[in-house]
Amino acid sequence: MENKNNIYVFEKDRSKLNFLIAQNKINDKWYPTKKIKEIQKVALSNSSDLLVLKQNNKLLMYTNSTKHKYQIDEQIKNIYSNRLIYFIVTESGKVFFLSSKTSHTVVPSQESCSGDIGFLNELKFFTNKNILVDSMAMAGWTNYFLCKDQSLYGNGLNREGQLGNGTQQNEQMPVFLRKNVDRIFAGNSSRGMFYTQGIKLFACGENSYYKFGTGKTNDNNHKYTSPVEITPFLEKYGINATHIKDLQTNGNTTIFITHEGKTYSCGDGMYNGHNKEVCSFTEIPKLMNKTAIHFGLAEYYAILLTEDNECYGWGKIKNSNSQNTGEPQKIELPKINLSLPLVVSCGTNSSVLYNTNYKTNLQADFRTFYKDQQLGEISIKSIGSHSTESLLHCFQILIETRTGTQIKQIEDLFKEKTFSEEETNAFLEWAFVDQITNKVSLNTVFESLNLNFPPENSLESDLLKLYKNESSKDFNILVKEEDDDDDDEDEDGNEVDEDEGFEEIPVHKFILITRSGLYRDLFNNVNEKEKNMRQVKDFSGKSIESLEILIKYFYTNKIELTADDDPQLIAEELEDAVEYYQLSNNSNFNQELNKIKSGFI
Repeated sequence: MENKNNIYVFEKDRSKLNFLIAQNKINDKWYPTKKIKEIQKVALSNSSDLLVLKQNNKLLMYTNSTKHKYQIDEQIKNIYSNRLIYFIVTESGKVFFLSSKTSHTVVPSQESCSGDIGFLNELKFFTNKNILVDSMAMAGWTNYFLCKDQSLYGNGLNREGQLGNGTQQNEQMPVFLRKNVDRIFAGNSSRGMFYTQGIKLFACGENSYYKFGTGKTNDNNHKYTSPVEITPFLEKYGINATHIKDLQTNGNTTIFITHEGKTYSCGDGMYNGHNKEVCSFTEIPKLMNKTAIHFGLAEYYAILLTEDNECYGWGKIKNSNSQNTGEPQKIELPKINLSLPLVVSCGTNSSVLYNTNYKTNLQADFRTFYKDQQLGEISIKSIGSHSTESLLHCFQILIETRTGTQIKQIEDLFKEKTFSEEETNAFLEWAFVDQITNKVSLNTVFESLNLNFPPENSLESDLLKLYKNESSKDFNILVKEEDDDDDDEDEDGNEVDEDEGFEEIPVHKFILITRSGLYRDLFNNVNEKEKNMRQVKDFSGKSIESLEILIKYFYTNKIELTADDDPQLIAEELEDAVEYYQLSNNSNFNQELNKIKSGFI
């Protein structure tokens, strides 16, 4: 369960990234860089520089054998890279950028900014216009900004029509392109982009090698300066835009994977995985029996990871051109923590493979709570100092489930100050965050509790046990029955109990606190009389079926339907759940929701 958080590098040209290499001169294999702890995301530019996003919004950029450190005083949502520039988007909708070289030709800024390597700038264009950016995509020297109101802006080179605004005019400043856009996809070596609107998929820019999948026509290398719809060319597979989990494109090829894990591609035979030119999106034959979970597409090669922790590569992935392959071939994985998800990021000369620090946003939510250290009167750091109220207040059942030990025994050990501060912190970090960074200290606690070390159970498996343990649930969500009216009297004129007509959904209170900002605020702002409340009414207007599915998601991080559920109705009712219940790290929830819409659940 320990997460070493190494970044592993796979290079076809070992002249790059040598300043990070712990051991090199290993042919055609992944090999480790120096350790970087608590990795959440890695972006790799085409010049083989690295930008690493760590927890607590810390950023590390490695360039020219130098490490640069940054910290933004806002929650970072994601990081992106094109050929030489890194962009950072925050949860609040602001955009920052970093240059890995002294010249940057497509940085949009209305005011002067430093061109020096590693200087952090805020992109004021959107801030000054009160426009909030949600995500980005890069296509070579072209940038795309998808805003929270679903409007799409773009800037940079447009000679191939990659902005899709009907012109071939380059744009230094972002220009409005279109509205009602759901997602955007591109690649840092491409001259075009894809975007979705509902179930529809569109593309614009250069269509070299028929990489848009529109079939073999006379439009090879045609410049689509206005978007062309791709959806009709996917209908034979029963696929539309909602089925697509990720899509990447380079100068000659486009690859996408579905939520089911199927891999489709078209374009140049060297890079599409078919070993022959393919003009319409077709499933890659050698990956038909594999479930893809993540992939990276660079200018001359692709690397894909499967659910079975296998790695495949194709294109120019060897040092010798004679050994390059147009079909996927298995690549040996390093000795990396396979219990955590692997992610691959590809640049022109190198790729990086790394463990993300958290399996899911579920663990990120628990880490947020752990790092906050205090919520109202719940102080998880109070253990070993003056009380064990933190454990007993509402997390008792979690600790008992995780350890299989009665809380009284744990309480006595902490009250006796048997454990040092280091041991206490190690125990709490494992219990709440599922992370083991201090083996010695945690082993001491486990020995005192007569537990086996290292622990075999994960936080997610323990939460699933808790979900199934109805008798331990200490709180109820009250949901109004659909056919009940709001009358205060029955048909005989008698007063009706204000709690009648409500159905109960049992839940653990700490789950609501950890997973929902709505309930966290509620419990954190109650008066003395309400501190021990055991139920609350839900006035969202959602059906009990939808709320039961949402509550289960709080435990499992999955939206799971039964045969009796109406997928369309559930999807509609949960559409605003992120905003209403104030769910953090909402990308996973939206991904689960898209699975419902595409009919996979």
